[in-house]
Amino acid sequence: MIRRTKTKRTYKHALSRAALLATLAVMGTTSVAQAQTLLTSDARYPRVRLLPSGELIASVLSFPGDDNIKIFSSTNSGASFTQVGTINDPEFQTLKSSSPNLFRVPQAVGSLAAGTLILGIVVDTQKTVTSRAKIKIYKSTDDGRNWSFVSVAVSSANSQGLWEPDFSMGTDGALVMHYADESSSCCSQKLVRRRTYDGVNWIDQTNDVALMSDFNLRPGMPVVSNLADGTRLMTYEVCGQAAPLNCATYYKTSTDGWNYGSTSTIGTRITDSLGRFFSNTPVNKVLPDGSILWIGQYMRVADGSPSGLNGTVMFKSASGSPNGPWATLAAPVTLANPVTNGCEGFSPGLQWVASGATIVELQTRLEGGVCKVYFGSGPAN
Repeated sequence: MIRRTKTKRTYKHALSRAALLATLAVMGTTSVAQAQTLLTSDARYPRVRLLPSGELIASVLSFPGDDNIKIFSSTNSGASFTQVGTINDPEFQTLKSSSPNLFRVPQAVGSLAAGTLILGIVVDTQKTVTSRAKIKIYKSTDDGRNWSFVSVAVSSANSQGLWEPDFSMGTDGALVMHYADESSSCCSQKLVRRRTYDGVNWIDQTNDVALMSDFNLRPGMPVVSNLADGTRLMTYEVCGQAAPLNCATYYKTSTDGWNYGSTSTIGTRITDSLGRFFSNTPVNKVLPDGSILWIGQYMRVADGSPSGLNGTVMFKSASGSPNGPWATLAAPVTLANPVTNGCEGFSPGLQWVASGATIVELQTRLEGGVCKVYFGSGPAN
């Protein structure tokens, strides 16, 4: 039962049965279970993280013009949110920006103290002759209220893009960043990684998934989580495939948070026992009991056709294995008519609260031509 509600580079309502809707509101106000809109203007790429204090910190890329990052706080397990911070950078608007991601550093990494929030964002997405996409890193030492620039983690080798940074920890104490890279001659797009030991300089660029056997294959949207046994799980989409597998979800694992096996293999595809799967912008989240949640933009049946449950459910593996078995779980935020565009259901944010009993979801809907972020919570079982 759903209690309350809830693009990539292009852009959604409807709540289910008997649910109160809640909204994130504009700066200085706190919303309650009423209207649903996170921001009054356009917003994409919602992310949400849980602090040890129980506070939730959320981020979105705000429009028009990809011009800033808005930071929100919830001190009541996602029942309401208040805007508490903003990340402004003139380059966000002049060069355009994309795919920001939020991470709490759990232990000291060089100059980054334990508990520091970092946000990585792609800047310069124009792909002109002079463009050089880069991933800029910002940090907050006061739980998202104030932010400062740290460094450029990586710059593109040419005018092609970088996308979708995701952060995790290596077992050696390094802070690791996985991201998608279009700048290599080997592949239309590949997944790569870098790491930092001093919190500023990012080194050791290495391929994660580079499918050189077919130039058109495009692995992207990496998300790394820690499984119950400490193994790192990385999920990602692989676009450029023939139907029904275009943008299907795959995974690889690592015991040290750095090495994910052969870089030339596609990985293991994730499906449930009926062959159903999520395509486009997959997200995983591991619960305290070891269960894995999996959601994406578009739910498909085995032959690639849209599932009748599209926009209403996510998958859960209670076994804690990415091989399942996977069962459906009601999504806290539902989409009335999800389609594969750059807003509707695109790259949602997930976070557990209440020791894993409740899931908070931030999700995007296209309404009246405007991409809006909604949020909601629901039971994890």
